[in-house]
Amino acid sequence: MQMLKAYEMTINHLLLMQKENYDLRAAHEKDKQKRQRSKKQISIEQGITRGEAQALIQGQVKASHAVTTTPAAPANPELPASQPVPLGSLSPNYLPTFTPLSSRLTSTPLTSKSAKMDSKEQQHDSEPSTLREDSNVPTASPNAPSSEKQQNDSQLPAPLNGVFMAWLQVAGAWTIMFNVLGLLNSYGQFQNIYETDLLKNESASTISWIGSAQFLVCYLVCIFTGPLLDTGHLHLLLGIGTLVTVFGLMMVSLCHSYYQFFLAQTIVTGIGFGLIFLPASSVVSQWFSTRTPLAIGISVSGSSIGAIIYPILLQRLTGQIGFPWTVRIMGFMVLGTMLFAAAVMRVRVGENPRKRKVIDLTHFKDKLYLIACLSFFVNFLGLYVFYYYISLYATEVAGTDQSLANYLLAILNAGSFLGRLIPNWIAGRYGLMNVQIIFGVISSALAFALLGIKTTGGVVAFTVVYGFVSAPYVSLPIPIVTSLSPDKSVWATRLGMSFAIIGLGALIGSPVAGAILGDSNNRNWAGLIVWCGVMFIVSTAILTTVRTMKVGFKLFVKA
Repeated sequence: MQMLKAYEMTINHLLLMQKENYDLRAAHEKDKQKRQRSKKQISIEQGITRGEAQALIQGQVKASHAVTTTPAAPANPELPASQPVPLGSLSPNYLPTFTPLSSRLTSTPLTSKSAKMDSKEQQHDSEPSTLREDSNVPTASPNAPSSEKQQNDSQLPAPLNGVFMAWLQVAGAWTIMFNVLGLLNSYGQFQNIYETDLLKNESASTISWIGSAQFLVCYLVCIFTGPLLDTGHLHLLLGIGTLVTVFGLMMVSLCHSYYQFFLAQTIVTGIGFGLIFLPASSVVSQWFSTRTPLAIGISVSGSSIGAIIYPILLQRLTGQIGFPWTVRIMGFMVLGTMLFAAAVMRVRVGENPRKRKVIDLTHFKDKLYLIACLSFFVNFLGLYVFYYYISLYATEVAGTDQSLANYLLAILNAGSFLGRLIPNWIAGRYGLMNVQIIFGVISSALAFALLGIKTTGGVVAFTVVYGFVSAPYVSLPIPIVTSLSPDKSVWATRLGMSFAIIGLGALIGSPVAGAILGDSNNRNWAGLIVWCGVMFIVSTAILTTVRTMKVGFKLFVKA
């Protein structure tokens, strides 16, 4: 009898130990499931790659499958089936029960060994998350705010490099650049006509304000056209801009006094240019990714062709049919060529484009973008000075014949044609800012070299080379701005704001240079040349700062 009681106590003790063991295993499985759920929640809230999400889900499925496919345990799994058990000797309170993993269990006291193991796993789970974000997987959770969903919906579709429609955008943008920058860069020929005939009683510095302010008006309007373009109103901008530009040129043909030229050419035509200029700069970037600099260079090269044709046309036809009808012919050329651009160009926007602020100063919190805009501003303080005064320098300093001097602006723009293409192609392979910095150094050295050029041949050679090395200052800022802006849906807005800053530089630079030059009785050509050279040096130094902030002091890095 005593042996039977001892046997029963031994069995009860073994059952108690077995029950504690099963309880510990159940608690451990519960904690493991909680950690898996927390990882899944983190993956939803913070975003993980598709492969990591699938691996996590597969791990949970396997664990669940292993639990559900476990063979059924015998009625009393604590004891071997062959071991005899006295009838009525087992209490139901000592029988182990398996608790489902999905239920919430109360805390169970753990042994020291199990507690150490669980504390290690908790420490592992408390480590900082190293989940990486994959661009192909949306990072917003299903319960994300509506603003985040709208931001995802407003993202642009993926670029389509090399398709026929993409190159049609380049052709349309080429036509716009032919008209806008072609006419803006031709103002030097307008200034010669104004100084010698129509506005001969005004000073050169006063007349140069017409062209400089026209640049400013054009680029300031880009601030307003940027948000409109981001929301898909391309053809509205092209249609209104073309009509305003043609109307302004027709009004220029009727002008006789300074204020009339300023209102018609600077204000009205400048507004028209601003409405159609930004689409040419932004739309091309939306259709390309790997060859964006080359595509933009090809489109901007239209400005060089326009700046060759328009000055020659203005110089030749003015003597034959007069200034008014010459300007009207230019207006009809703009109207005809812009019809092609409106027919082929297409803007790419997200599914639900968001309305944007006209001036969003939060973009200037991006230090790289802000400092890059400062570099462009300083550069344009000196860029167009030689465009306005090279013909005058040739006649007064080098003794160049007036008939040849009238073609120097066209020669300069001819040199800029290859300068729009070759540097942009190189920039696509070796880095946008790298190429811009190199050509900035060359431009500053070339500007100071003009101090020693006193012959006609030297002036012509300088004009060709300067047109080539200064061309990247017009074609590269566009891809530089887009490369510093990871969100493609705000490219047009950022370009518009940067163009406004560039316009301020173009507005100030040439009149300041004209004031430094002085009147015809006391010319200061050395001061004008030094002004340009210093602006190129400062601009290059600022852009070098941007490059250093982006990639560090590494020389052989694409940036």
